[in-house]
Amino acid sequence: MMQAIRALMSSKKFLATLAGIVVTVLSKFTWAQDLSPETVLGIITGLLGIFGLSQGVADHGKEAAKIATGDPPQPA
Repeated sequence: MMQAIRALMSSKKFLATLAGIVVTVLSKFTWAQDLSPETVLGIITGLLGIFGLSQGVADHGKEAAKIATGDPPQPA
């Protein structure tokens, strides 16, 4: 169980998603009160989507480079 939590906490995608959730909740009560929840959610969702896709492409590129150099891929 602790190993799974450590793996999640070392994931950039998980941390970005967690930060997005925190910012969305905080925006309701603090600095973004004049913005509608739909606007904040749209901004955060768009940013997290772009980040997630770019991290996925980067991860794919790392694995492809390992395969090209002959290093075996690591199991997830």
